[in-house]
Order: sequence, then structure tokens, then C-alpha cells
Amino acid sequence: MAIDAAKAKELIESVFSYDKVGADMNAVRKAPESKDALKRLSEALASKAAALAGDDSPGARDIIAKVAKERAQQYADGVKASKSGCGGLK
Repeated sequence: MAIDAAKAKELIESVFSYDKVGADMNAVRKAPESKDALKRLSEALASKAAALAGDDSPGARDIIAKVAKERAQQYADGVKASKSGCGGLK
């Protein structure tokens, strides 16, 4: 199965839950400015999504990693906004 950005996003969203990456989500929630926590969440998402995809090619890994990084950043931005009381998420 070829992985494109849309499929990678679908895979990332399917593993973005407290059941699958909850510890890493909590780390980001506690310290949304932490680059280390953000990196761990991104790597956990990418790892789980890649396993689900069943495609271990370098191209698939790169696309999944990119989308995972974007999703982790989006989560951190949401946490920051909720802590600041701002509702203006993108």
C-alpha cells in the first residue's frame, strides 16, 4: 500500500488516543513548551502509525513522521491555547 499525506494523516489520527499514546500526550499537556515531550509524542505517533500501515519503506516512514510531527505540534498548540484561555485555534 502506497502511503500519501492523506493516508498518513488518517493513520496518525487513528492512533492519536490516550489508549495508544496517552503517556506522551500527558507529557505534552504538562509541558507544552517542552521540545523533548513534543518529540516523544511525535515519535510515538509515527511508530504506531507505521506499524498499523504495514509499510516500512523509507518514503512511507518519512511521510508518516512529517504528519506525526505536525499533529503533535497541533496538539501542543491546542494545549497552550487552552491554558492561556484563548480559543483562536487554527
